[in-house]
Amino acid sequence: MPKWLFYTLLSIVLWGIWGVIAKMAEAAVPPMIIQVVSTIGVVPASLLLIASPGFRNNKNVPRGIAFAFTSGLAASCGNLAFFYSLNHGGAASVVAPLTGMFAIVTLLLSVLFLRERINAVQVVGMFISLVAVYLFSIPDDADIQSSLRSLTHNLAQPWMLHALVALVLFGLASILQKIATNHISSELSTVGFAIGFIPVALFLLTQHLPFEMLTARGWILSLVLGALIGVGGLALFAAYRDGKASIVTALYALYPALTVALAVPLFRESLDLRKGIAIATSLLAALALSYETRAQPNPGS
Repeated sequence: MPKWLFYTLLSIVLWGIWGVIAKMAEAAVPPMIIQVVSTIGVVPASLLLIASPGFRNNKNVPRGIAFAFTSGLAASCGNLAFFYSLNHGGAASVVAPLTGMFAIVTLLLSVLFLRERINAVQVVGMFISLVAVYLFSIPDDADIQSSLRSLTHNLAQPWMLHALVALVLFGLASILQKIATNHISSELSTVGFAIGFIPVALFLLTQHLPFEMLTARGWILSLVLGALIGVGGLALFAAYRDGKASIVTALYALYPALTVALAVPLFRESLDLRKGIAIATSLLAALALSYETRAQPNPGS
């Protein structure tokens, strides 16, 4: 198994569990407090990587740190939007797969800025992902006319707006992670990524948050979230180091499938026919986006 594939599969497991813990934390702690406390878990776990032998395998430290830091900043804001989506009525079994389609954003940015080529199957995947967005937005028993009204209505709902913001920010964070690993090691990239969470946490601390609401359970869940972000980030940076951004991201975007598999029995969320089709469609879109054709041999070589 290629190293990039192993690290991608590991990141799927870590981020899939992150999605479940995020739902548990959101039920016990306000989103802004989760973001602050989880940062406490992200930074120390990442700083331990300074002792790693590969920490100093770098080409351009200032450039790499800048991209890694911006990636962490985008991911931190995306996490906050994710929590707000759950807090405003979004079900974990819907929000996780929906935001998990950020691969389409990364794919487009990879084509524009990294000159990565996409094939016909990946183009089809883009259209499938749009169908999934539509299916996530409408109730199961709606006809075509009422579905269109529901789609328009749900796109304006706070939970959907926050979920779409998270989707874009996660896609942006992924492409920045790939660019960072072109200049610095996975370990140093993870440290820069973790530092990117600090500005958001500092800003939130100025908002007079009700920390008296933070229970022992809330502390534990939020710190675990931070640790998962740190370790999951390292696994993802390692995958990006050797793999193509468009392919790694599309596969990694399958992590909501694990979140959904755990969320339905744990939180007793309903999984009606349309929602099931939407989840299956989003997974199909991710698989299509991850399809890579073999390079044709050069006749002149």
